[in-house]
Amino acid sequence: MKETECFIKLIPSVIVITCYTGYLALYIIITKTAELGIINATWSSASTLTIAVIFYNESVSILKILGISFILIGTAG
Repeated sequence: MKETECFIKLIPSVIVITCYTGYLALYIIITKTAELGIINATWSSASTLTIAVIFYNESVSILKILGISFILIGTAG
C-alpha cells in the first residue's frame, strides 16, 4: 500500500486492489474447510516473509525460515 502513495499511482493501486480481492476470495473458500486460527497464522507469517523478500529485497536467513516454520508447526499442532 505504501507504493500506491494513497492510491494516486495507478499501476500499484491496481495491483493492491487485485491482490486484496484475490486474498478475500481465497480466504472465503478456505474458511469453509479449515479453522480460522490456522488460516490466519499461516497467511500472516508466510505472506509477510514472501512480500518482504520479493518487493523489498530483504534477505532470507535461516532464522527467518526457522521462525516461520515454528509458527506453521505451532498452528498445525
